[in-house]
Amino acid sequence: MKIAIIGAGALGSLFGGLLVRSGEEVHLFDPIAKEHIAAINAAGLVIEEAGEMIRVAVRATTSIEEVGQAELVALFVKAPQTEAAIRGALPAIGPSTLVLSLQNGLGLEELMEKYLPKSRLLRGVTAQGSTLLGPGRVRHAGRGPTWLGPLGQVGRERLEGIVRAFNRARIETYLELDIARLVWKKLLINAGINALTAIFGVPNGKLVEDPELNAIMRGALAEAVEVARAQGLEFRLPEVVAEVEEVCRLTAANLSSMLQDVRRGSETEIDYINGAVVRLGEERGLPTPLNRLLVRLVKEGGKPR
Repeated sequence: MKIAIIGAGALGSLFGGLLVRSGEEVHLFDPIAKEHIAAINAAGLVIEEAGEMIRVAVRATTSIEEVGQAELVALFVKAPQTEAAIRGALPAIGPSTLVLSLQNGLGLEELMEKYLPKSRLLRGVTAQGSTLLGPGRVRHAGRGPTWLGPLGQVGRERLEGIVRAFNRARIETYLELDIARLVWKKLLINAGINALTAIFGVPNGKLVEDPELNAIMRGALAEAVEVARAQGLEFRLPEVVAEVEEVCRLTAANLSSMLQDVRRGSETEIDYINGAVVRLGEERGLPTPLNRLLVRLVKEGGKPR
């Protein structure tokens, strides 16, 4: 299968490298990460996994015209870059190409549908973890399942073919036809963790250790669950809180991606996580004051002084 990975950051590079190792034709495309792309072309992509260094020869480019049309285009850019990424990837999208988003957040579907019909679009979530160590080097930071499913009527055989390709690459993957619920489930975890860790500059574990931060997290989750239920998705708050707290414990020392973005001075995904809760709450007439405050504090630069 010919696969174009759009966004050669930590996770895109990891998926690309693993898929190449299993025999897929993969093209990493990133017009911005020029040093990273150059390093991969010069000496291959190095994946650090369980203390082992695995070097993989991956096609990498800053020019989408070099890719040609792909069977699958997979988006691995930050949520705010989605529309620009799709526009930039259009030369690789042929009349039968499927486009998969494994990004965080809500609202990406509408951006994708501006360019392609639902029958060509896939959405997914992943628990795979990756860290960019430097140009041409990533660390496989954690394994976890990946789910993907169609936004419209996509042939079952094509979907199962993608799932098989990912599993051959040792990316544990499942087909999920009700993908909207899993996207929301991932959003609830991110809404509970990311903004608070970014604002207060703390690792994930602090959200269960500190009673005040824990109370704020629970309040933000209560708002988000009500919004999800208004969207027709049945979540129970005690179960959501328990799951988010368990994620905090399992990743206690981890710095959330949003905290890392704030520290780098990079644009965050706040508008597509807590901001999406606020936006959908407004549409349904539901108050979301805690999520609104978290959005404002993240946008004002992180930890208050």
